Amino acid sequence: MQRLILFICLLLACSANAARLPMLQPCEANKPALCGTIEVPENRARKNGRTIPIRVMVIPASDDKAAAEPMFALTGGGPGIAAIPEASSWIADFPEIAATRDVVFFDMRGTGDSNALDCPLGSANAAIRGFLGGDLPADVITACREQLAQRADLTAYTTAAAADDMDAVRRWLGYERIHIYGSSYTARLAMVYARRYSKHVRTVTMKAVTPFAIRNPLHVAEAAQASLDRVFADCAAEAACREKYPDLAAQFASVLDALAKQPVTLTLKSGPIELTRDIFAGAIRRMLYSVDTQRSLPFVIASAARGDFAPLQPLLSAGEAIDRVLNVGLFLSVTCAEDVARFTDAEAIEAARGTFSGATLPLSLSRVCRQWPSARIPRDMEKKANVPALIISGTLDPDTPPRWGAEMQRLFPGSVHMIVEGMAHSGRPRCVRDVVTKFVLSGSTKSLDTACAKEEKRPAFAIR
Repeated sequence: MQRLILFICLLLACSANAARLPMLQPCEANKPALCGTIEVPENRARKNGRTIPIRVMVIPASDDKAAAEPMFALTGGGPGIAAIPEASSWIADFPEIAATRDVVFFDMRGTGDSNALDCPLGSANAAIRGFLGGDLPADVITACREQLAQRADLTAYTTAAAADDMDAVRRWLGYERIHIYGSSYTARLAMVYARRYSKHVRTVTMKAVTPFAIRNPLHVAEAAQASLDRVFADCAAEAACREKYPDLAAQFASVLDALAKQPVTLTLKSGPIELTRDIFAGAIRRMLYSVDTQRSLPFVIASAARGDFAPLQPLLSAGEAIDRVLNVGLFLSVTCAEDVARFTDAEAIEAARGTFSGATLPLSLSRVCRQWPSARIPRDMEKKANVPALIISGTLDPDTPPRWGAEMQRLFPGSVHMIVEGMAHSGRPRCVRDVVTKFVLSGSTKSLDTACAKEEKRPAFAIR
């Protein structure tokens, strides 16, 4: 009922707000939102160079006396996933924010309708090997690079360039100061914007943060191992899980050893796929991203130990289509320049030592990135910003654990770092939604009550 009321309010507000946003028109697929496209320079260092479109969508405030300072909701992520398709879930989670201010979404350059740098991997098997097994096909990436280079300067697709696009959108829409919400990779975009354009920032919220110190995916293996160890420990501490799934860690190790010696052939809708050790490890790592899938991990591992891999098939099937969601060219342009270029293969091997997922992913990316055009990263990426900032980390996060929130806090003096018990990488539990809403509506971290963060609990494990 609450969502229906919000929708009606938005519908009524749309016509009134369209007059003050004349550059936008009602969206065909996202009514009652307003949509438009702004052209920006692809490479701002080149005069009279090529321009590219940036697709923008605004959900007008449902309150006709709404605050003038909008929320820029940086959904999407990856990097490489478009923002606008995820707008509705963000609005549903933050109805009070949507009622009191416009909410702006835009597809980051290189994604969605903003000159997407799509890069089909050629087959479902290749997609699964690449993004679950961590082994990107070098020949396909080479062909993709050559094709994209005919219509794009691949060195111009960076977080800094996207932050400049974001400010162009702000100016185009006529806003003086904005609130920003970013999660995972888009927390980095929020960080860069807040530092470059701090005078235009009212508040910035960053969840599951990726500061430049993280050098993705250098620390992915160790963070995933810590998260999986926590699953094993929590299962052992929960009577029902301990009784149903004893010796879970040993079972997991036995599955990895067996698949390393002899991969298993599974049949998906697209056809047969060879389930290797690396693909199985990658699938388990992906399941760690959400507490909803974490709770099924004991069942999945125990089933695999019996030779039954059917519970993994939905995840594998989703992996078949990853390159239809993730714009691989944008992913590589950002990741190769901003992260992979700043660690060595030796560092990747050392960081992954003793972990279940190993160094396959960073080493594969390192090989691919050697052939991908790499941008020069601006020196201002590490400067501090004096803006009200809320940083949110989850204790169960397998990718961006609280240590990176502490690093981000160093860059935002006076910020609040909220560490949420029982939260993984994805998802926005009630506590997070409530605290973010209060922060945005007040515009300050002063007297911000984050006590609920300690009360969040991991849901009970699934017993089947």
